Amino acid sequence: MSADLSEAEALATPEFWNERYTKSDGSNPTHEWFRTFAALEPYFQKHLFTQRSPETSPRIMHLGSGDSTIPADLSSRGYKNQLCLDFSQVVVDLMKARHEPLGGIEWRWADVRDMPDAAPTRSVDVAFDKGTMDAMIHGSPFPRTSGTTPAAACTRSTARSRTTACFSTSPTASRTS
Repeated sequence: MSADLSEAEALATPEFWNERYTKSDGSNPTHEWFRTFAALEPYFQKHLFTQRSPETSPRIMHLGSGDSTIPADLSSRGYKNQLCLDFSQVVVDLMKARHEPLGGIEWRWADVRDMPDAAPTRSVDVAFDKGTMDAMIHGSPFPRTSGTTPAAACTRSTARSRTTACFSTSPTASRTS
């Protein structure tokens, strides 16, 4: 990671996250961004549990999933069809190993701006972001080949339902559409 980057800019680099996750102990999350599952449970009750039961097997995509416990928490509620995307290969490998016994949670490395292989058009029912847009605010470290923003890529992936949730440090950004 370049010493010329500010801390906020470093958050938009995979090197920052690879280093952070390399230092984790592998069995415990290093940090749960913004809110825990318990804090978000009222939101999930209103926008997920009552609208998309586990029996309907909704495809839930976590953008910049990191080492959050939320995929495992949702799995314990019966939501097994989950796709967790992150640009830190270190955390992808860590979480694959940690959650393998749960089954149904797929962990993939992906650029959230351009993810047709990870999340093809109309392949996702619910998209969930808890801090990724904030980390990417200074721009993605990936070459901008498609000109697609993370929000546009997410919208394309969720076109069949258009259920998205973004939790951010911005007071107006934590919304559901």
